[in-house]
Amino acid sequence: MECINKELDGGAHVAGPFFDLSRAFDTVSICFMVDKLFQMGVRGNLLNWLQSFMSHRKLNINISGNRSADYDVNLGAAQGSVLGPILFLIFVNDMSLYVKPDLLMNFADDTAVVRSAEIPDQLQTKIERVTAQMAR
Repeated sequence: MECINKELDGGAHVAGPFFDLSRAFDTVSICFMVDKLFQMGVRGNLLNWLQSFMSHRKLNINISGNRSADYDVNLGAAQGSVLGPILFLIFVNDMSLYVKPDLLMNFADDTAVVRSAEIPDQLQTKIERVTAQMAR
């Protein structure tokens, strides 16, 4: 709020689209995540353990006692686990390198991008660029 108020007090126009990453935990690529952890310095047994934690998972559906066959799960951070949210936050922690807003705020799978400009048309252009970047 402080940053937004500062821009408004300076006469700027401010907009902040909010993005909810739909099924966010299900979008985490295991290969990408392992590579990212490696780049962050995670190595050896810990990296192998985390890769094992994310891999080799099965899913089945149980409706009124009728259980489906098991399906392999090849994407996602395990929901309901302690590590799932942590792995997801690591997955999106460098979003600011790819989206160039005036202010980027993340909370779990919700992201707000705050942009400001002196002229409303400039602000609209900035918001359209951010929206296009987030769509990728």
